[in-house]
Amino acid sequence: MITKNHLIIVLFMWALVGCDQLFNKAGLMYVKATLTEICGKEDAACIGAVEEQFDPCHNKYIKEWNAYMKAHSSKEDKLLAVYSQDLYSCIVDDQGDPYFELNATNI
Repeated sequence: MITKNHLIIVLFMWALVGCDQLFNKAGLMYVKATLTEICGKEDAACIGAVEEQFDPCHNKYIKEWNAYMKAHSSKEDKLLAVYSQDLYSCIVDDQGDPYFELNATNI
């Protein structure tokens, strides 16, 4: 039998999971928007590459993203750098050269 306390706990847990998913989505939107901004408004090829390749590249490195999202603050920077390096090297131009390079200002 489900009691009122059980229902409250279930609703609380459901809200937490929803918040995590929202935070995850917001983080990805921020990363994608930042890459588009780095491209510049005039570089349509770069913007197109981000639009086309971001989701497949993210999915390729989702394990690294999830590790970053779950990390304690002492490990966040290192894990974000690992994910960013992988993601940046994945978004490429027609010749297969990466559009982005990891440096301290990109993180």
